[in-house]
Amino acid sequence: MEESITSMHYFGYQTIRDAQKSLSPGKNGHILDAGSGFGGSTRYWVEQLETENTIVACEYNSEFDELSSIATKSLDKSVSSRITHVCDDLTTARFGGPKFDGVYSILVFLHIPKK
Repeated sequence: MEESITSMHYFGYQTIRDAQKSLSPGKNGHILDAGSGFGGSTRYWVEQLETENTIVACEYNSEFDELSSIATKSLDKSVSSRITHVCDDLTTARFGGPKFDGVYSILVFLHIPKK
């Protein structure tokens, strides 16, 4: 798959493939994308990595979250139904549902003041 406009990472989709390999969530894992931005990583994971994983895409910026949700809705239902968008602050968010089998975050830590 060619890099899309919503893939805004230094190493493109290879970063997502590496995260999946490191997390090893299994075929039906439940994943948190912590700081999902425009959602390119989330959509790539669900569309291209040959799993049935479900992903919660949590993004603090409401404009990014809205654009990501719109892009996700444009996908085939079999793909979009495995993505849940949440606009919230990761430091205070409460997630209902099953526990996560893995969490990944790319570049979000750059935006945290007082590290």
